[in-house]
Amino acid sequence: MGILLAEDYFEYIERQEFGPQSFGAFRRGAWPEFIGDLRTIAQRKNAEEAYDRAHEIYESAGDYQISTGEQEHMRLTGFFRNVRLGLGHDISDDALEHQPMGPSTTDWLEYKRERLPEYLDQLDAQGEWPLE
Repeated sequence: MGILLAEDYFEYIERQEFGPQSFGAFRRGAWPEFIGDLRTIAQRKNAEEAYDRAHEIYESAGDYQISTGEQEHMRLTGFFRNVRLGLGHDISDDALEHQPMGPSTTDWLEYKRERLPEYLDQLDAQGEWPLE
């Protein structure tokens, strides 16, 4: 259901026009990133396709270094951080997930994309998701 909703919203936002200085063009990339995360959770093979689309959008919009501190992107990094916390990872204040002006969006996306499937497998094997 989440994948379908994110796909529908992405179709909607793709039809919107944003000016050259608009942050909206950059925010557009969050939706295929959400889709990639949801497909990864569901273990669907086409997660890479969504992540590739997000990567393209981020690059074309300027690849901002605000990957963890702006609206939709806060939700994306928050989810990843919660997965890590559920695994008992000690996430320091210097971790990428805590840097509002940290890595570029494409760097963050690749960092998460490489690690999320393994972390989800570990979480599944753990059998619980302990959160505070």
